[in-house]
Amino acid sequence: MARVVLLTGGNTGDVKRTLQAAQQLINARVGAVLRCSHRYESKPWGFDAEQHFSNQALEVSTDLQPLEVLEAVQAIEQELGRNRAAEAVEKARTGVTYTSRPIDIDILFYDDEVIASERLTVPHPLLSEREFALAPLCEIMRQRRHPVTGQTMEEMYEALRPKIKKERTLKRGRIITLFTAVVLFAGCFKEVSYRTDYVLKPLVQENSGDVAQLLPEGKAQAFAHAADTVFWEVASYEDALAGIITRRDNPTEKQTVPLVTAEPYQQEGIAGWLSMRIDKPSVMVVAVDTEHRIYGYTQQEIAENFPKLYVSVVFKPWKEGTEYKDGNWIFRNQFYVPPTYLDCYIAPSVQAEEGGETTEPSKLKAYAYAVDTTAWRIASYVDAAAGVITSKNDPSQTRSNPNFTASKEESGDYGMEVSSSTLMVVVVDQTNEVYAYSKQEVDLDGEPVTFPIVFRTWRPEYLYVEEGWRVVNEKNADPEQEGSDTSK
Repeated sequence: MARVVLLTGGNTGDVKRTLQAAQQLINARVGAVLRCSHRYESKPWGFDAEQHFSNQALEVSTDLQPLEVLEAVQAIEQELGRNRAAEAVEKARTGVTYTSRPIDIDILFYDDEVIASERLTVPHPLLSEREFALAPLCEIMRQRRHPVTGQTMEEMYEALRPKIKKERTLKRGRIITLFTAVVLFAGCFKEVSYRTDYVLKPLVQENSGDVAQLLPEGKAQAFAHAADTVFWEVASYEDALAGIITRRDNPTEKQTVPLVTAEPYQQEGIAGWLSMRIDKPSVMVVAVDTEHRIYGYTQQEIAENFPKLYVSVVFKPWKEGTEYKDGNWIFRNQFYVPPTYLDCYIAPSVQAEEGGETTEPSKLKAYAYAVDTTAWRIASYVDAAAGVITSKNDPSQTRSNPNFTASKEESGDYGMEVSSSTLMVVVVDQTNEVYAYSKQEVDLDGEPVTFPIVFRTWRPEYLYVEEGWRVVNEKNADPEQEGSDTSK
């Protein structure tokens, strides 16, 4: 499977519904949408138009080849109302390269491939010049590197910002020069506005490599101070809850009343987001994850005449230590406790014939998640081999980065250190394409434990249960049985 990164956008019609429809069609025809940014609004790039563009970045897992992806997204564009023939006529009439459109889907990346063909160029050749693409990319893959330049998306965005600022300053200067006489005649200058609706999307990544999920409604809070993080900090979790910041060089000096405190973001279909009305060019923003008792703060610059700013913050309770930095955010977890580890071993064997001797598997993979099998399952052998588990309550929710991975010992057993008392242990016999998983409870303060598992490949069932192990052999499945392993 390849990872393709797409940018969707448009500026005519009901853009919100169009982008939602595009995402659904991409999920159905290109591949599973793994991550999606929120919508970013911006002025048209490369031409003038009254309607602003809305753009989203999507990361998609696909088995399509690059040109197949191109054909699929162009078909989606056409289905959602894009008329490339009419656009060509308009471009010929105006002599402008770009024009307004209801939907545009660009292929930014296809894995780390570099493609330069008549129909397709990947990575997108203008990516480094487009703020409207880099901003949503930074939200979902800040540290992804460009396969040609080696720069991260964050580095590309930061490199572009001075250029954008200079261009805006020059443009503003031309406008001021043009209208100076009029302004002077009027006797006053119109003040620049920094009033913006700061919309915060609080996310949590439970484990390294997992897709970040929205925090449950009511489990996040935020506030802002008219202060600079160079001089001010949040001294404790209790202060974070109370909206208090502390002077770095004088801990007795505190600001106890925030400039503004966040309220639930009011938009139909959205729950859990926060919103603050800010009217300063620079503020110190503090966000709190009350579920995991982690807080973070950052210095937020507000652009001139920018009515709405969307920001995501990702809390990472799996991070070791009491403090870590992620992007421009400083996070603190003062309740962090170093984990206690226990040695666990898996003793696998294979029985090819009923009543026959057992042998050691020739090729085996074993790992564990810190989850309960009442909530998670293995959806297929392909997933088992890839280390992917699926939520029983929400099949669209998956995890692909095991908490613990076992390696073969000299004894023939597979050993791993675990730090969770509840485990979902997965064992994959890659030679016979059979997998098994079970729930295991361990005492982290106790003695090392061993989990024996016998793959009885002679059994005719699609699924059987033995000694707490659910053993699945898809080669024995009836078509209507496949994917039916949903029991607890």
